[in-house]
Amino acid sequence: MQERAHHLESTEALSAAEWRQIVQSATETAIITLTLDGKVTTWSEGARRILGWSESEMLGQSLARLFDDPGHLDRELHDAFERGRGGGEEGWRLRKDGSRIWAAGEITPIYAANRKISGFVKILRDRSKQRDAQEAVLDERRALEILNRAGSQLAMETDLSRLVQIVTDAGVELCRAEFGAFFYNVLDDNGESYMLYALSGAPIEAFAKFPMPRNTDVFAPTFNGEGIVRSDDITRDPRYGRNAPRKGMPEGHLPVRSYLAVPVISRTGDVLGGLFFGHAAPGVFGERSERGMEGLAAEAAIAIDNARLSQATQREVAERRCAEEALRAANVALQENEERLRLATENADVGFWDVDHVNDILHWPQLVKGMFGISADKPVSMQDFYEGLHPQDRDPVSKAYAAAADPERRALYDVEYRTIGKEDGIIRWVAAKGRGIFDTSGRCVRVLGTAIDITERKTRESRLKELNETLERRVSEVIAERKLLADLVEGTDAFVQVVDLDFRWLAINKASADEFERIFGRRPRVGQRMLDLLDHVPTEREAVRSVWARALAGEQFTEIGTFGDPTRVRRHYEMKYNILRDGSGQQIGAYQFVYDVTERVREQERLARAEEQLRHVQKMEAMGQLTGGVAHDFNNLLTPIVGALDALQRKGVGGEREQRLIYGAVQSAERAKTLVQRLLAFARRQPLQVSAIDVSGLIESMGELIESTTGPQVKVIVEVAKDLPAARADANQVEMALLNLAVNARDAMPGGGLLRIGAELQVVGPGDAKLDPGKYIRLSVADTGVGMDEAVLARAVEPFFSTKGIGKGTGLGLSMVHGLASQLGGALTIQSRKGLGTNVELWLPATEEQVQVSEERQVVASLKGELGTALLVDDEDLVRVATADMLSDLGYAVIMASSAEEAIRLLRDGIRPQLLVTDHLMRGLNGIELARWVGAESPGVKVLLISGYAESEGVPPGLPRLTKPFRRDELAAKLESMASGSLDERAAGEIKAGASDPKNSLAAASSMRS
Repeated sequence: MQERAHHLESTEALSAAEWRQIVQSATETAIITLTLDGKVTTWSEGARRILGWSESEMLGQSLARLFDDPGHLDRELHDAFERGRGGGEEGWRLRKDGSRIWAAGEITPIYAANRKISGFVKILRDRSKQRDAQEAVLDERRALEILNRAGSQLAMETDLSRLVQIVTDAGVELCRAEFGAFFYNVLDDNGESYMLYALSGAPIEAFAKFPMPRNTDVFAPTFNGEGIVRSDDITRDPRYGRNAPRKGMPEGHLPVRSYLAVPVISRTGDVLGGLFFGHAAPGVFGERSERGMEGLAAEAAIAIDNARLSQATQREVAERRCAEEALRAANVALQENEERLRLATENADVGFWDVDHVNDILHWPQLVKGMFGISADKPVSMQDFYEGLHPQDRDPVSKAYAAAADPERRALYDVEYRTIGKEDGIIRWVAAKGRGIFDTSGRCVRVLGTAIDITERKTRESRLKELNETLERRVSEVIAERKLLADLVEGTDAFVQVVDLDFRWLAINKASADEFERIFGRRPRVGQRMLDLLDHVPTEREAVRSVWARALAGEQFTEIGTFGDPTRVRRHYEMKYNILRDGSGQQIGAYQFVYDVTERVREQERLARAEEQLRHVQKMEAMGQLTGGVAHDFNNLLTPIVGALDALQRKGVGGEREQRLIYGAVQSAERAKTLVQRLLAFARRQPLQVSAIDVSGLIESMGELIESTTGPQVKVIVEVAKDLPAARADANQVEMALLNLAVNARDAMPGGGLLRIGAELQVVGPGDAKLDPGKYIRLSVADTGVGMDEAVLARAVEPFFSTKGIGKGTGLGLSMVHGLASQLGGALTIQSRKGLGTNVELWLPATEEQVQVSEERQVVASLKGELGTALLVDDEDLVRVATADMLSDLGYAVIMASSAEEAIRLLRDGIRPQLLVTDHLMRGLNGIELARWVGAESPGVKVLLISGYAESEGVPPGLPRLTKPFRRDELAAKLESMASGSLDERAAGEIKAGASDPKNSLAAASSMRS
């Protein structure tokens, strides 16, 4: 034994974990080992279930926290050290959640190999259910005692007032009411109220100021003899409060929630009155209260009848025979009542027994007969009791019963004994308690008590004893197995875990234990159940259980999963699961090899996000290219239309009706022109006249226009920072963008609101996703309108997307502003929340250039005089003819060419134009290449570039440009601005620098046509 103890001690660190595996099945018993000073070294599963603390919470902690008295543990340890056993008495023990349990436990020493005490073991059992059963027995015994006492008093009482008071007092005590009352069933002239006769638990003054109860829905069933009325909360009863004028209890009445009313019915069936009991708390009265009060009401009825019979006997001797008959009837009723009480005990969970010494009768209910192996219908006597006892228990039980029935000793009968079934021969364990009942002379008239079958408890205690005897051998075997598994898994860098079929760790290497503690906050140990350590994160617990269950079901697989306490850290893991088998090939568990692949997964996610962003950019770029192409074609279609309408309008063709039609067509063409400009803005291909602009002045100059556009229901506030530098942008396009944003804000506030327009300087540093580092003017337009949800916000800048409904918007406002911002090297940002409003910010590059103040000149309607020859080049016939008409009206002799190559041939043939008007994009050589050729060959020729597409890339900034469609006045204004000379120096220089050998250009053009 010493060698085994020494071996157990040498492996104490391992056996502490393994020992718990062995004792896990003892979940109804707490098995705890302690140091010499009472600190916990092991904590069984039974201890966790009974007391609530986990092992990790109790290791190293003093066991004194279980006791109300801090010194209680010291006394148990002292007794165990000095006498070999401490504790053992039952008492209250504290649980983790603050509740208490009734438990019994003892402490015994643990001896080391040198026979010195090295620690203690505490065995604790939850006795709460047994105590509750005992309490129930005591309650039944108390009820019997109250009923017996009341019955004795009532049997000797003939005064009706005292008799009713005895019944009422006994009822208050029996059902634990706060107060009770007895009302006689005596109706007034209206047949509605009753007479109060007795009151208990409250002074008579508490009811003196109230009238007697009336025949309401609550009281009527009692006085009609319809049965017992019990309510956990009478104020919630549908019968309550239905009668005028008070609609319930009058003001100042004692508070009543729990309500119990029992009719007192005489043997003749007449309702003598009613017993009424109340309590301020709800749910006080139960079925036991009903049963007790039913018996008490029966005794009260008998007593009242007896009292009335006694009074009648005193008044009239001749009626003695009737009184005697009534007394006999009362005795019969009493016997019936006793029989009802006996039947009630037979249906209880605890067996009640009653030995009548006067009549030598033993009363056993069916439950107690079953404990002695006797059928329910067989009569029993004390001889059956003594013969049914186990021979080894017969003598001590007989002595205990004799002591309880001895008038001198009157001891408590409290024994545990075995019985041998009379009919089935089965050995059972019984715990019995009882007391003797003595009359006034001291004679024992009966012994009452309870009996409980404790066979199952005794069986568990026997099994626990056997388990303790084999504990050392089983611990040694498990330690050896654990060492073998540990040698296998500790040598790898991977996270390795091995579990049995019950999710209990058989092995876990240090790397895996460290990782588990890092992501879940609890360190696992061999022998612990994996799922128990995850009870604080139920979602993770279910995920772990689900994936391990597949492996424990026989599946071998590899997958990637994400695990970890969300409040700590979550990581991605690649997990490979395999089946663990014993020597015979039987599956005994599963194991896993795990690798942290978080960085690999995150890199894949980043790549996926980048691909999605690239697809979005490609989509927007494709839409921009498509939009720009469509806009170019529309401009080519609009140019002859606008030119023709302009000519018809200027020449006054037709009458008043025709002029109205022409005016309407001109307005429609202008709207189409604006629409095309928005498409070009979205496609970032609109021709811009970029210069330094004064944003502050621009906003102030548009104030009246914006206020008139938004209407009186919208309050406009302008907030522009002082000393704001200039922005590099196209003033006309910025004005159009600001007006578009204001109109959008107005439409978002149909009931009116606040429109705030602001501008301020912002500095953007490196790392911004949308803007290059530098200074920017942030122009913001904020409203208090309906706002946008995330889905609408994501599509806000898409062309033709609108939430205004059919016919209420083109869907190009924000897309135009977005395209303008991108074309200028800025950005457009939108913040919006549903129901809170929207804030749109247009970021424009700031510049140190000075704003140029231009002097407006009156543009003449037509250039007078013969201005020379204009060479007009355009590959669209209709555009070419319309533009030629305008040039002719302005005083030019027009020579037309359908391509750059044809124009070069004309120039080589000898024509000498003063003006070259050329389309930008044409088949073969484009307008820029033609301008460069002309600049090299004929430097004095003025060049005007016209285009419906107007790509800005490759266009010299100083080269005069005019966007299609245009009117004659717009063409005249552009030519007037060019009247001071030909190309400006920078444009001319760039054209010359870009001009190559004309022959090469023609060769390139020829090759393109072929």
